[in-house]
Amino acid sequence: MTLLDECPRPGDHGCFLGCILLSIAAQAAAAGPVPRFDEVPDITYQDAAVFREVFDGAFDGTRHVLLIGDSQEVCPGGAVDHYYKRLNGEFFARYRNVPATPWTGMRVSYGGGAPWGHWLMRASSAAPGMTAGRVPADHHPPRFLPSKTSTAGGVNVNDNQAYGYLVQLQPDAASAHPGSGLAGKWTYFRAGSGVYLEVIAATHAESGEVLVRARPNDVPSANYFVPITGTFVTSMGLRTTEPGLRVGRLGPLPMGGRRYMQAEIAGNDPGRLTDVVAARFVSAEDGRGMALTPIAEGGYTSVSLLRNHAMCGPVLAAMDADAVIISYGANDAGQGFTPEQYKANLEVLIGWLREWISPTLPVILLTDGPHSLVTPLGAEYLARYAGANHMIAMEDPLVCAVNSRALLQRAGWTNETNTTFSPDGVHYNSEGSRLKARLEARILFEHFAPRRELSAVGPRQVCPADFDGDGFIDLFDAIAYAGCFESGECDADRSADMDGDGFVDFLDWSLFMEQFEAGCE
Repeated sequence: MTLLDECPRPGDHGCFLGCILLSIAAQAAAAGPVPRFDEVPDITYQDAAVFREVFDGAFDGTRHVLLIGDSQEVCPGGAVDHYYKRLNGEFFARYRNVPATPWTGMRVSYGGGAPWGHWLMRASSAAPGMTAGRVPADHHPPRFLPSKTSTAGGVNVNDNQAYGYLVQLQPDAASAHPGSGLAGKWTYFRAGSGVYLEVIAATHAESGEVLVRARPNDVPSANYFVPITGTFVTSMGLRTTEPGLRVGRLGPLPMGGRRYMQAEIAGNDPGRLTDVVAARFVSAEDGRGMALTPIAEGGYTSVSLLRNHAMCGPVLAAMDADAVIISYGANDAGQGFTPEQYKANLEVLIGWLREWISPTLPVILLTDGPHSLVTPLGAEYLARYAGANHMIAMEDPLVCAVNSRALLQRAGWTNETNTTFSPDGVHYNSEGSRLKARLEARILFEHFAPRRELSAVGPRQVCPADFDGDGFIDLFDAIAYAGCFESGECDADRSADMDGDGFVDFLDWSLFMEQFEAGCE
């Protein structure tokens, strides 16, 4: 029995949240001591098969994952606009494909700088365009703005709307934050003739359907005035008195020989408005890989999603997630949540997510690195949150806890070196984002896709500077080469003899560093 079993169902507004908070307090008081991060394993789980179905299974078909967190996970426009993208990059390095973009909300322009683009997407909201929707804000996750729209296309129509919402697919992540190191580096998404747009829309007694105009572009910038290659209208039955959400798929969207597909999203009826919640691009050419959607907001703690978005469960359910990653901690420690409170909060959140998404939803818990902007007591709480995650995983066979704090500590990210990876003491910089995402992905694949971890990245050492063969040139390559150079104990397909003269000496070291600094095409 979970704490939720003792409370009214989420649809009962009256005392649901109050009951949850009382239950949290009761459980926290009864909980035993919570260990520190250096007292628990690097990873904790009971049933590897649960998580193999997610990670190994993604080699055979799409796995949709929600990333729930705070400012570290917000995208686009978060305080850390590259950690989420680096995590996506780590998954791409294994699967060699991204099967779908994240779900994105409406009315927020991004991609031309700050805020930088979403993962594989850019968006524009020309005025007058979509306006505030007819669905209450607490019925939507953070940053998913309720929006209503009507027939547009440059002609001012119902509700003073002349343009729809324009989202651009960027298979090369052209508008990603430069700090991610991913912009324009690879073709992550297979477009071609198999691009579809999926939309989530709300029903209403006077609703229209969703209209999408395909406007492919040759450049990675939003443009409402390029030619239309196709027009599509949903048939989701949105005009009904029964409240609810519908998911529709439109396409294939004709690329017209151009590189970047743009989809203008609007309503189909000038006399009726359509409430659109979210949209994403999906590849029909290759469904292999993992698609992450961030559900995050700056300043959020382990109780914020339920407090501020208690009725957003149907939207999360419509996103059809196969797993959820939860990463809280910084703000919990800052607000003085004890490890026992933090643990109880997460258990309630997990139960609530399973109420809406699936009773067998796999959950992965991550932890933050050290923070210097908390009190000594807050720092001690933060050090024990990994222990709280470990305890949850020991009690729940559908939970995996990754002890990110311990992984980072051994990699050199400590209280003393914190400013190297987090200049303000809280938020990750580019190097911190890369390190954290790399270590978390490595341990997950080592445990849940071990046969694929080394083979999935393709031929190794295509580029000599990419010494670990993961498709990225970064600190891990230098570490791998240094270990090989100094000990002589190298992987079977590796050699520290960079110049091939049969000797390992300073000339090899110099050659590697030269290639490392030059990078690879």
